[in-house]
Amino acid sequence: MEHSTQQHNTPAPESAQQMPPTSGHETPQHKSGGGMGPAIGAIIIIIVLIVGGFYLWGDSFMAERADAPTPEMLQREDAQAAELQQDAEALDTAALEAELEADMQQLEAELNASQ
Repeated sequence: MEHSTQQHNTPAPESAQQMPPTSGHETPQHKSGGGMGPAIGAIIIIIVLIVGGFYLWGDSFMAERADAPTPEMLQREDAQAAELQQDAEALDTAALEAELEADMQQLEAELNASQ
């Protein structure tokens, strides 16, 4: 019965053989400094958004400024208004009425002649 008291020498599993021996310090599995990448990415995105906001704000400011009348435009409009005022004052309604009456008489004469 020696056979039952003898221990069998079986090889250790491969996973146990591949583990390096530890010397008291354990090395971390991942680095703890990996949080800088996302923070830098977020800062870059925020900067791009701010620059884009300033661009759009400046663009709308320039559009409003372009719509505002310039002194040259105001002078031109004043000159046109003065010219229209002179034309209105120079308008002789009696002369217009006489011209219309003459045109009406001519049309009536042509109409009567064609009948």
